[in-house]
Amino acid sequence: MKKINLCLLALAFVIALSGTSAFAQTEKDDVFGYFFIKGRAVKAFTDIDHLNLAGSGEYGAQANPPFYGQIRLKDKNKTDYKLLKPTQNGKNFSFTTETVNGVSYEFNGVLSRTDFSRDPQPSAGETVLTGTLKKKSGGKLAAQSKVSFRWELGD
Repeated sequence: MKKINLCLLALAFVIALSGTSAFAQTEKDDVFGYFFIKGRAVKAFTDIDHLNLAGSGEYGAQANPPFYGQIRLKDKNKTDYKLLKPTQNGKNFSFTTETVNGVSYEFNGVLSRTDFSRDPQPSAGETVLTGTLKKKSGGKLAAQSKVSFRWELGD
């Protein structure tokens, strides 16, 4: 009888641990997809087509080398500004980009959601990211504006 109780106790412990592990995995934040500036952008940012965040998966942060995403411009060359490793602390989100032809971008803001894998279709026009976007030219601030982004899953 003691052996059965001990086995049941061990089984309950294993189930509890696996439940905790599964819960931790489902709670992991994964911010990915295409983000588009909502509303009318200030002139310095009207050339931005979208912000692409690659997420934490095998084509994103786990890729070798890691790929975090980019800002893509609307120009005929579809110039990309690759994101350097973004930082996320809860809902706070920030990034900087590489410099292309002397120009780079910085962002510091707040996410309204932190796991895009749970509900992949936000309502139309829903604001999912807000903050301050900066454009630097030659290392100096060229433009700065508060921006809001809407989200699309993409392909």
